[in-house]
Amino acid sequence: MVPGGYMGVAVAARDPRVIAVATVNRSRPGDTVWRSADAGQTWRELARDSVRDVSATPFLDFDGKADFGHWIAGLAIDPFDADHAAYVTGATVYATDDFAAARAMRWAPWTRGIEQTAIITLVSPTGGAPLVSGFGDLGGFRHDDLTRSPPHVHRNPMLTNTNSLDYAGIAPQVMVRSGNTHKPVVPDTSLAWSADGGATWQPLRVPAQTGESGAPSRAQTGNAAITVSADGTTFVVETEQPLLTRDRGRSWVAVRGLPTRTRVTADKANAQLFYAVDADGGRVLRSDDGGARFHAVAGVGLPADLSGARAVGREAANPLVAVPGRAGALWLLVGPDLYRSTDRGEHWTRASQEIAITRFGIGKAAPGAAWPALYAIGAVGEQRGIYRSIDGGARWTHINDARHQWGLRLRVISGDPRRFGRVYVGTDGRGIMYGDPVR
Repeated sequence: MVPGGYMGVAVAARDPRVIAVATVNRSRPGDTVWRSADAGQTWRELARDSVRDVSATPFLDFDGKADFGHWIAGLAIDPFDADHAAYVTGATVYATDDFAAARAMRWAPWTRGIEQTAIITLVSPTGGAPLVSGFGDLGGFRHDDLTRSPPHVHRNPMLTNTNSLDYAGIAPQVMVRSGNTHKPVVPDTSLAWSADGGATWQPLRVPAQTGESGAPSRAQTGNAAITVSADGTTFVVETEQPLLTRDRGRSWVAVRGLPTRTRVTADKANAQLFYAVDADGGRVLRSDDGGARFHAVAGVGLPADLSGARAVGREAANPLVAVPGRAGALWLLVGPDLYRSTDRGEHWTRASQEIAITRFGIGKAAPGAAWPALYAIGAVGEQRGIYRSIDGGARWTHINDARHQWGLRLRVISGDPRRFGRVYVGTDGRGIMYGDPVR
């Protein structure tokens, strides 16, 4: 018995003898579309009699040859042009202008400027490509040109989900990522590093550890986030016993004073400084020796209860963000409230008042401004949306409008450290949006 069934059905408006039907969830030999020109008496299978052209979105090859598609739940014949037909897949939407042709049909993505994708994380580094992303299912991309589809997904290893990304603040060509696959245990490694700003990657492997009650370890499942020092020489991995390497994974040492399941943030200007929030212990932790040892800092000005600064789940954004180019400058989201520190976490000031923030990011300061530009997904009163502050969080400007809400399914946000006003927003199903101030 062949697994799967049928779902998409279409009929040509001007000739009801032309019928098409698509399979769905047919894992062997794969989904396809059937076409009949004689009201179903005979059928032509299109998967084996078609050509796929993904030159406009080459990542769809996934290092192989683009297949006809999977999860073909929707299928349509243009009611005004029976030669034009389209179908949806789990990866894109394909269309053809050769649907009535006896020869092989050419299908190409019908998605210029749009993608149905969920974004987990993204970074805008201080050098190299303006944006590097982490997607669900597709893994993510280095975006050299924001107006063009990237040539390929992150590879070596190919991880279907990228859950954490980081770059070295003063050596931005060095990047690290962690992720998972659709299998409960990642077949090889869930960690990788790059020396060329995410254009190519190298696998990074940690010593074997065991999870709770003998379960697979955090590194095996893709739950271990990774952080890189400002100069790109040190990687810290949040395994059951947090580890660091200073030689690209050839040797590892245990990090002291850092509780398990604690997210780490690297200072973006001083390679010796790393930070973390121990939400359970109500403490801010700092390492002054390049990540080897962490100790509690005063944390004056922060609430005693830091449970609102806990990053829950491998896809959660890190609530603690370091400012590019400013050693010791930090921003921390505790529940809906944003705090700032300029002295390596010793003292904090509540920065936000009228806004309730769910996600935030940092960008280049406005000309003459003392603080970096702040971008937030949040709400002022009943008005949810995307906001920007250029005065350290005292005042916030609503920068999207009723025509640009994307369902308000927004997951991650970041400013650009090299271009004032540029903001990147990752959505939960509508790809990445970016915006610039209206001049």
